[in-house]
Amino acid sequence: MVLLASFFTLWPVVSDGGWWPDMALLVLIAWRLQRPLAFSPWFAPAAGLFNDLIAGHMIGLSVFTFSLALIVAELIERRSQWRDWLGEWLVASLLIVVAEVVQWQVARFAGAPAPIETIGIPVLIAVLAYPVVSSIITWVDKKRVRR
Repeated sequence: MVLLASFFTLWPVVSDGGWWPDMALLVLIAWRLQRPLAFSPWFAPAAGLFNDLIAGHMIGLSVFTFSLALIVAELIERRSQWRDWLGEWLVASLLIVVAEVVQWQVARFAGAPAPIETIGIPVLIAVLAYPVVSSIITWVDKKRVRR
């Protein structure tokens, strides 16, 4: 599902600014928070490279952000002793913000004229879309387990 979510960047939406969230990252975070053992450690770099190639990002950007998201999620999970829906949403929000800031910094280092305000809308949309993505992941996981 993470690899299929990479194809959302090919959706024919015309926009001056990048407001579309990284759906592959959202799906990866949702799977990781719901099923901690769903992915092997090697999956993040491979899925990130696939996302970079499909989305047209700089090679290595999604590799880094996907790996960082899984590492931070693992560290937070080891520290926390409780899990609930709001806690997962806060962790996902933190991971989304960190990934967007990393992507913004890389764009700035590459010479793009990207003020910090440009990441506000994608972060807001991604944070608000996370419960929907999480619900879809839950539904798919229930279907998968029943088989």
